[in-house]
Amino acid sequence: MAATFLAALSLVGRRCAVVGGDEETARRARALLDEGASVRVHWPESTLVLAALQEQGIDVELAPIDAESLITGSFLTVLAPQDRTLAASLFAVADREARLFCAVDQPEYCTFAHVAIARAGPVRVGISTGGEAPLLARRMREAFERGFSEEFVAFAREVARVRMASAPGTRQAATAPLLEGFELSVSIKIPADRASRE
Repeated sequence: MAATFLAALSLVGRRCAVVGGDEETARRARALLDEGASVRVHWPESTLVLAALQEQGIDVELAPIDAESLITGSFLTVLAPQDRTLAASLFAVADREARLFCAVDQPEYCTFAHVAIARAGPVRVGISTGGEAPLLARRMREAFERGFSEEFVAFAREVARVRMASAPGTRQAATAPLLEGFELSVSIKIPADRASRE
């Protein structure tokens, strides 16, 4: 799934499903909640992780997985466990119904790939390897996040505030003066024993 088109989805208020009962399930559910999605976690049986999610007020449904109703009832679905049979079943419905579906670390069963997202106030930097090198994407995300200072976050929020306070058609002119002198530098260091390899 290397060829991907990156897009920023608006998930606020949209129903999203996460399938699983492990820590990866919890991580994916929280990531969707952080972006304003209405999240329900699905799994046939209770686990310690799911019990903890329920205590935190996260919606958990303990029932057999019905691929048809789960996929068609959700804007976006994520399968966390490495279950190829379940992944194939969910993907078949998602592909047929043109729904967003991702089986974590199983790119052959995905209609989208997760993007490593570095956050700084209103800024989102998305890094994708099409599901083929997720650890590399994570390391790049972490590097960006280390570079996002509190000063930059405040600056980004001010640019966003000025833009939103301006009338349509004047927003670029309103924010351009704030960005005079703004620069972004990127430096990449490849391990010495790998740099010369093709």
